[in-house]
Amino acid sequence: MLDDVWDLQHIRPFTQMPMERSRILITTRDREIATKLKAEEIVVSKLSSKQGLELLQNWSDITNVTPDLKEINRVLDGHPLAIKIVGSRLKQGITPTEWLSSYDSITNIKEGRRAELRDDNLSVCFDLSLDSLPDDDRNLYHALGVFPEDIWVPQTIVSTLWRALDNNLTDSDCLDMLIDLENLALLELQKDGDERVVSMHDLLHSYNRHKLGQNYQPTQNRLLEALGDPYHLPHPYAYRQYAYHLQQADRLAELIPLMTDLNFLKAKLHATDPAAFQQDCDAILNALPTDQSHPVIALMRSFWRVSAHVLSQPNHHNQLYNQLLGRLGLHQQNHPDIHTLLEHTRAEAEADPTPQLILTQPTLDPAGGMLQSILKGHSSDIRGAIQLQNGNILSWSEDNTLRIWNPDGNPIASLLGHSFSVNGAIQFQNGNILSWSKDATLRIWNPDGNPIASLLGHSDSVWGAIQLQNGNILSWSDDHTLRIWNPDG
Repeated sequence: MLDDVWDLQHIRPFTQMPMERSRILITTRDREIATKLKAEEIVVSKLSSKQGLELLQNWSDITNVTPDLKEINRVLDGHPLAIKIVGSRLKQGITPTEWLSSYDSITNIKEGRRAELRDDNLSVCFDLSLDSLPDDDRNLYHALGVFPEDIWVPQTIVSTLWRALDNNLTDSDCLDMLIDLENLALLELQKDGDERVVSMHDLLHSYNRHKLGQNYQPTQNRLLEALGDPYHLPHPYAYRQYAYHLQQADRLAELIPLMTDLNFLKAKLHATDPAAFQQDCDAILNALPTDQSHPVIALMRSFWRVSAHVLSQPNHHNQLYNQLLGRLGLHQQNHPDIHTLLEHTRAEAEADPTPQLILTQPTLDPAGGMLQSILKGHSSDIRGAIQLQNGNILSWSEDNTLRIWNPDGNPIASLLGHSFSVNGAIQFQNGNILSWSKDATLRIWNPDGNPIASLLGHSDSVWGAIQLQNGNILSWSDDHTLRIWNPDG
């Protein structure tokens, strides 16, 4: 077994030995080595949350799973070396609470203040992974730290950034470099429809952001300059994340006038959806000092919430004019920015050659009023709803589905599986969801809405279920029976 191989020449002597009754097992983060050897490739993905927690407990000798230990496991996100390093630190006597309070970047993930070996210092480990790259390529890799965590970034946006930093690069060069970085296990490159998208482990993201140092904000500015005119941004990603990059460049104030600019609203709505506008408004409002407010942005946020059920539909472009006029008209006298927006809206609506009725009075539920949002998505009568532990909303309907919505009413997931009307649902203490239906089944889902198990046994409509004190499930049905199930179904 050859562990952590980086140089093909280190393997050559072994491949030239007689191998009639033996095999070579190689571990490497460089996929090109496996390709050149024509070896069978087994990709080892990151650890699951459960596996990561178990490994952290093994390294730390901590048997009691506390909220702080769970938070450390979340931060390390299934990276085995990081878990080993932090677990060893916990075993030395530092408490989970103390480690969390001192953690501010990847540079803290090391076994001691002077740890400089690859297996004791995560940042050093990542440095060594980049040793095979030219200095210019390393800097371009570090530039990926300007993108948000846990976001798949389109290859075209990465190329836009890299070509702004090095104008000698072509799109083909950028793709080749991404493939090289993927072969070194330094990022993930996947197909999403007709385009490629890029992501990386949270710890690699933290590493790149740390390496950017004082160049972080200037690199954000280079990306914004390369994206160009906000009315004609090159990709839906740019519209969705425009507020993020402005904020990281300390330029969020530039977004405020765009929130009442009809041309920007039309361009962004064409590329995204009402939820993206709500996120922009939240970014502005959350950045204000606690003793300040911005009434116009608050009204625009309310507007996008109450009109989302209309403007999320395929024909939303024809509806934008009337939604603006009907929901903001009451506020134009008190807010000049709203007045200007509605004047522009009326002028465009009247000049639009498409036949349509235009509101002359604000007759819709107004933004800023009692109505907060309308949740639209079910196609038949809704039988009930509950709030989940994380604040999201779960609803169920005679359309055979359950749906999860965020607290603002934006759809997150549709739970498909029942073949008849859903009669009810509850959430277990562990976060999983139990539903029951006229199709005579119960189903268990994880908190994100992914199916876990189907409980088959009843022969008629199931009308209710509860979780018993010992964790088991009790259900009852029109088939004249009650049934007890274990928590896993």
